[in-house]
Order: sequence, then C-alpha cells, then structure tokens
Amino acid sequence: MMKPQGRAHSQGGPGPGKQPPGGDRETFENYYRKQRKKQARLVLQPQANMHETVDGYRRYFNQIVGFFVVEDHILHATRGLVTRAFTDELWNMALSKIIAVLRTHS
Repeated sequence: MMKPQGRAHSQGGPGPGKQPPGGDRETFENYYRKQRKKQARLVLQPQANMHETVDGYRRYFNQIVGFFVVEDHILHATRGLVTRAFTDELWNMALSKIIAVLRTHS
C-alpha cells in the first residue's frame, strides 16, 4: 500500500531542511528552545542609529515586546514546548541586555 504524498508535518515546525536531529519530543523541544534563544539575541541587538531618535527606541522596544507576546502565546497554547522557567530565563537575559543597551546608547 502506498502512502499518500504531501507534507509530512502539517502542523508547521522548523520548515523544510530545518528538521531537528532525531524525532522525539524532547529533542524537538531542546532544538526549539535553542532557536528561540538565538532569535531573542537577534531581537535584543539595537540598530546602530537607534539612539538618534525616539522612534528608534520605539522600534527597539516594539521588537522586544513582540518577541515576548509570541513567547507568552506559545507558553499558553502548547503543552510543554516552552516552560515558565524557560520564559523567565529569556526575560532575565533580555533585561540584562536591554539595561546594557540603554547605558551604552543613552
């Protein structure tokens, strides 16, 4: 019997060519959390000219808020993909970076 052709993972995920190694849930959760940490670090990097206008700061903070809105949704909409402890860890990392950025660019 032939399997129907189509997308193997209809629920989304990392996308084509970005499948995590292995196939178990724990492996995927670790992969996902690692990717979200990388994304957080990117969001927390300010534009070079951010300090020149209030709008530059507004964009910077909007990016950060947007990241954590998504993170909060994932926390509440999934079963264990992220945890409160992981979200708190990301927030503490973000807070340290934001403080450093404001001290440098103010």
